[in-house]
Amino acid sequence: GGGALIAEIAPQAAVITIVYLEHSMLLTKRPFAGWPHVKAQYPKYMTHLGPWSAEEVIEFLDDDYPSTITQRTGPAWRTIIERFIANNLEEISLSKDGEWSIIC
Repeated sequence: GGGALIAEIAPQAAVITIVYLEHSMLLTKRPFAGWPHVKAQYPKYMTHLGPWSAEEVIEFLDDDYPSTITQRTGPAWRTIIERFIANNLEEISLSKDGEWSIIC
């Protein structure tokens, strides 16, 4: 599998939370003590998944959002998550107002 590639990019285990807001979805590396803390961070909070490892996030996104995004944005989920892990951003937006808008 591609786990080795992620391990090379980030030797520490990447922990990512998927956050669903009213009109958008984002990935964050922020640690949270529980859902009330996630809700407090994001005023338009609906729900979240995680914290998960990078592999778990990739698997979920591949299963639930197959090529709908990657065809439009170019890179596959694995590439998007690897870039997110490698850069210094704390979070990235995956969608806004129903449109996919991945910038990483």
